[in-house]
Amino acid sequence: MGKKDLKELAKKTISELKSLLAQKKKDLVLASLSVLSGKEKNVKKAKLIRLEIAQISTIIREKEFLDEDSLSGKK
Repeated sequence: MGKKDLKELAKKTISELKSLLAQKKKDLVLASLSVLSGKEKNVKKAKLIRLEIAQISTIIREKEFLDEDSLSGKK
C-alpha cells in the first residue's frame, strides 16, 4: 500500500474500514493456505496482507481515539 492508498483509507468511515479488515483477514487465510499447498509461488503475499491488516487496524484505532476525544471535549 502506498501513501495515496493510506490517504484514501483515512477518508473512509470506521464501518467501511472494519468490513475491509474482515475481507483482508479472509484473504490472509486463503493466501496462507495456497502457499502451504504449493499453488502460490509468491511467499511474501501473506506478509504483505498482514502489513495491510496492521495499517487498517491502526487507522481504525486512530479514528476511534479521535472520536473519544471529540466526545469528551478534549483537544
